[in-house]
Amino acid sequence: MENRKSSNSSEAVNMVQNDARKKLSALIVDDDRIIRMISKATLKKVCIEEIEAVENGQKAIDCHLEGKTFDIIVMDLDMPIKNGVQATTELRAMGVKNAIVGVTAATSEKDKQDFIEAGIDCLFAKPLTVEMVQAVVSKLGDI
Repeated sequence: MENRKSSNSSEAVNMVQNDARKKLSALIVDDDRIIRMISKATLKKVCIEEIEAVENGQKAIDCHLEGKTFDIIVMDLDMPIKNGVQATTELRAMGVKNAIVGVTAATSEKDKQDFIEAGIDCLFAKPLTVEMVQAVVSKLGDI
């Protein structure tokens, strides 16, 4: 698993609280309805209130083409229509600079490496946890 973690958990909590005051927004991109629900609940636990969820990478791209923006994009690797690698590659080519958090149940090192090379900022195993989200939010200024 590749990720960026805060060296000080209390610092991460403070940054989450500070960033939460900025009303962070997130896009969840996952074909599994239950995972979308779990991810949404997890994001809400760290005060990310503006959350949209879509079921494939093409819909994530469509959101951005419609002018929507998000502070964090939680992107699944394996999805129909347009997978996480394809969607991330296209979003980065479109100029999307926001944090893209890759999540996957994949065990293949090649799949993980392809996802990282597509432009995700960090990669976590499913399901997303509060600690994972806190680590990402605490690093938003660095991404």
